[in-house]
Amino acid sequence: MSMCKSCGAEIEWAILKESGKRVPVDMQFSLVGNLNVRDGIAVVVASGSGKRVSHFATCPNAAKHRKPRRVPA
Repeated sequence: MSMCKSCGAEIEWAILKESGKRVPVDMQFSLVGNLNVRDGIAVVVASGSGKRVSHFATCPNAAKHRKPRRVPA
């Protein structure tokens, strides 16, 4: 368990099964969750059928941590 450096919320880091990228996940269960996390691996499922949600979706300061998207030439 970790703390979000921006808002102080408790988070867990997981690896997205599809992409291998790290994602911060809220510790609380969510009725609108779209992630299932088991043994540190997060699987994306339909909204509402998961138990957890990415902290990027709930952090009030998430925009500060987003990398700029590269536009193809």
